[in-house]
Amino acid sequence: MHKSATTLKNQLYEDSFSKDKRRPRYSDALLGIIDIYDILGDIKKEIETYNRLLKLYKDEWKMSDDESTYLEALEKKNKLLNLK
Repeated sequence: MHKSATTLKNQLYEDSFSKDKRRPRYSDALLGIIDIYDILGDIKKEIETYNRLLKLYKDEWKMSDDESTYLEALEKKNKLLNLK
């Protein structure tokens, strides 16, 4: 995928997530953003987006630290931290 097309797609996901009035918001847009940063090789931005995802799970979905979805995202973020 061409970088400018990837950047545009990323902006669309960002707009979709920020303009979503529903609460709790679905994680799909953030997961898409994570995928794009992975494609681009931007580990720093990918980790930042995992932090946003974990915050979404905690604040809007009221997930606890031991729920599998939360733990899976945390594990993926921690793997990225080890790559830095």
